[in-house]
Amino acid sequence: MNDIAIIPARVIHNWDFQPQPVARVSLQIISYLRNKSFHYDRAVLINLVEINPMLYGLVDELIQIKVSNQILS
Repeated sequence: MNDIAIIPARVIHNWDFQPQPVARVSLQIISYLRNKSFHYDRAVLINLVEINPMLYGLVDELIQIKVSNQILS
């Protein structure tokens, strides 16, 4: 039986937070990365501008974040 998880690649490329079926090994890797960021008091950061800059033109929340960052810079 497959487990389900939010797949980071789907979030990065499609802004899709819908849990999907994943293999047990994939779930373990996703869980490890999530737990690792909490264990070291640092989040695993991904630069969306480098990976998928088009999201900043399509997702309202990201547009607001980008504008706020520009104002603060």
